[in-house]
Amino acid sequence: MKRFKRANQLSSYAGLIPSSRDSGSMQRRGGITRQGRSLMRHFSVQSGWVAMRSKRLTPSLRKWAKRLIVKRGWKVAAVALARRLLVFAYKFLRTGEVYNPAYPAVV
Repeated sequence: MKRFKRANQLSSYAGLIPSSRDSGSMQRRGGITRQGRSLMRHFSVQSGWVAMRSKRLTPSLRKWAKRLIVKRGWKVAAVALARRLLVFAYKFLRTGEVYNPAYPAVV
């Protein structure tokens, strides 16, 4: 984890960040870049699917995921949750904190 200065760099390494096409003042966001480690991305997305179906998901994350499912669909929600879990893992491994279920869903 010391290789990355921010959680965003880890997400980029896994290829779980949205692509962007910028031209002047116009900014367009696309799907995930799929650049980086494919196995890491695959296992992260699988963990997102498992977490969405788990009854042990924290209430704040469950509420966030359900809003995303309604707004964007199951597949996008699974990838977004995978990225969110990767950011949490980075934070906890980097700082040495212990997981707290009351931790807010928004990072």
